[in-house]
Amino acid sequence: MNSLTGTIPATLGQLRRLEELYLYNNNLSGTIPPAIFNLSSIRIISLSDNEFQGSLPPNMGITLPSLETLGLYGNHFTGSIQYALSNASRLSRFAGASSNFTGKMPNFQNLKNLTVFGVPNNHLGAGEANDLDFISSLTNATNLRVLALDTNNFGGTLPESFGNLSSNLAFLHLHNNPISGSIPAGIGNLVRNCGRASSIWGDRPYLFQQPKRAR
Repeated sequence: MNSLTGTIPATLGQLRRLEELYLYNNNLSGTIPPAIFNLSSIRIISLSDNEFQGSLPPNMGITLPSLETLGLYGNHFTGSIQYALSNASRLSRFAGASSNFTGKMPNFQNLKNLTVFGVPNNHLGAGEANDLDFISSLTNATNLRVLALDTNNFGGTLPESFGNLSSNLAFLHLHNNPISGSIPAGIGNLVRNCGRASSIWGDRPYLFQQPKRAR
């Protein structure tokens, strides 16, 4: 943990060859300079556990073609997880827990390289029947190991597509949502694949714990 304060200078976006940006576990605030989201060479953006505000740019998935890891949890964003994020086809890890995200979840069918997707403790559901329709788009992520969706007000029933999620899935977190109905029969395959050290409903892995400030 560092103790950096203030805002990220816009000039950081002039580092055109920058590949990794680690500024997590600080007290940085303000908005993320738009130029950061135009660094086409960047692979890792880790800004978790700060006080950032503002919204994600609508074209971020297009302007960040090399992005593999995006860590944003524990901030104070507004707005939704942008549909354009699905254009970041190399994205492997997305951690957006406790960041005040709202709105309907986008389609993630192009994110075939996803291994970790965690957005617990946000406001991404409306308590409605179609809240979990996006799950079917995650079946393309054949190496997905962690899917954390708890505490989001997701409503409706569990879609049958849950049973088609990656056979590598080790953590599936759905608790603290007003989900109703029965558990799809196909989800039994996930239970068998998860094994003893994993969890369908239980405690989330450290990556998604409440801030602050474990890393």
